[in-house]
Amino acid sequence: METADFLARARALVRRHEIRDGARFRLADHDPRDTGPFDGDDPREAKADAREMLEDSVRVLAEMQDMLYAQDRRSLLLVLQAMDAAGKDGAIKHAMSGINPQGCSVHSFKAPSAEELDHDFLWRCAVRLPARGMIGIFNRSYYEEVLVVRVHPQFLERQRLPREIAGDGAWNGAIWDERFSSIRRFERHLVRNGTVVRKVFLHLSREEQRRRFLDRIDDPAKNWKFSESDVAERAHWDDYMRAYEDAIRETARDESPWFVVPADRKWYARLVVASILVDAMASVDLHYPAVDDAQRARLAGYRARLVAEGHRGAERDEPRGGGETKTWKITGRKMPGENSNLHGGHEGIHGAGCGLTRQQHAREIQHPRRGLGERVILLEIGDGRGDATASLLRRLGSLLAALPRHVGRERSGLILAVRCLGRVLVLIFIVF
Repeated sequence: METADFLARARALVRRHEIRDGARFRLADHDPRDTGPFDGDDPREAKADAREMLEDSVRVLAEMQDMLYAQDRRSLLLVLQAMDAAGKDGAIKHAMSGINPQGCSVHSFKAPSAEELDHDFLWRCAVRLPARGMIGIFNRSYYEEVLVVRVHPQFLERQRLPREIAGDGAWNGAIWDERFSSIRRFERHLVRNGTVVRKVFLHLSREEQRRRFLDRIDDPAKNWKFSESDVAERAHWDDYMRAYEDAIRETARDESPWFVVPADRKWYARLVVASILVDAMASVDLHYPAVDDAQRARLAGYRARLVAEGHRGAERDEPRGGGETKTWKITGRKMPGENSNLHGGHEGIHGAGCGLTRQQHAREIQHPRRGLGERVILLEIGDGRGDATASLLRRLGSLLAALPRHVGRERSGLILAVRCLGRVLVLIFIVF
């Protein structure tokens, strides 16, 4: 499917479950067994169609993530909330299966620690927000403070709030309205600073949860997933549904919408979550950074140096394509953990359309006395093809030919000459 066609289809799918104005929201209006446009189809055909669309979403999301990171202007925050066994982990696993893990962070928020309890209720999530260029996923979030804490108001005691703020924790207490207000302001602040915020409630029916709990008990491979507290919380099901309805009603806004995703059918929930991510990325102007004329001139200089030092056959120096979308990598930012020096990067100078073949990798060594822009280019030993001795001799000849030029250009020519001579002796030892 073409990207434009897929984006239109993804947008139509997510709009079915989107809540941007919570004033008239009622959870009872949303069927957890709904499968959207796949209703009425043969179940096998519906799943096959959904699987194909999910594959398209993974592909498009990977492309968009690359632009998001390269642009370094925005971030994406996905908040996942649900009852136990609704499929949060599975949705994350399938929706994010194609992205670069260096550009994504996932945080699961459990019961707050002593340190977290000593801060305001937003603090522990605020310190985990995605940086610009990154995708952040919250598996549960600050919404727990108006969900589980509202259902179990005794948890407020652990937070040691002043009595005039906490009140008695009653269902209609002022503290909940104040927390809703804090959440709205917090999310508005994120949006104003370049974070795209999307919130998902995986809407699972009580009966489907019962079946999934039984499956966890009956299947030895899933026993570890089961917790006695999960069954205990089922006794508060109606209270949780009221709490979710109030939370969505009070915090669904145009800039930070909620999506009530039917979760009884895992394959459908996973597709919708992936489509929400793609649609969120498509809602902003993502593109690769433009390279100005000065940067292009520098890139041309690098390429000329590499070509001059490398090969005899001019036809092997033709650009391999992709330069327009990859030139930012040599002048722009790197993925986390990716060395900023050109010789250590994931793509580095090899991915910038410089025309090096697989057998002609160049290793760029930064001289300790040189600035970042002045480097010495040396060819690696061995190209994996042909006679090994002839290959080594060719590289020896290239190194000897380059020696006078480098010595003449180096401020401390004697030091470089000694180093190059040492490499020559090593090559002679290997060859003979």
